Amino acid sequence: MGMGTTTKGMAMPHFMLQCDYTSAAFNKMLDNPNTNRFEAVNKAAAAAGAKVVCMFAKGDTGPGVVMILEGESEAAIAMAAVAKAGGAVENMQFTRVFTQDELRTKLRPKMMEVRKAYSPPN
Repeated sequence: MGMGTTTKGMAMPHFMLQCDYTSAAFNKMLDNPNTNRFEAVNKAAAAAGAKVVCMFAKGDTGPGVVMILEGESEAAIAMAAVAKAGGAVENMQFTRVFTQDELRTKLRPKMMEVRKAYSPPN
């Protein structure tokens, strides 16, 4: 998985975006079987300052896509918002995801600090 860095030398955040294509959008893709959605999506991501690390087709809730984006949160959110506003996708879910390295080096130490200070209800 891509591990770009921010201008501060930190690993870029990753986001998982899941959505379903609308019937109209999916029919257009069927009409043009040579369409390359990865190229189109990566072009939009680049315009936002992000990149598509990987992209998968899904079919659980309808023809759709799952992708992992790498970039600052503003870039990923802008890309998701424009995709939704364009009308080609629906049922969008947008989640910040963490690499195993981020979990080990950033999240677990923070969780340990919080656990020391936390008092559960009695």
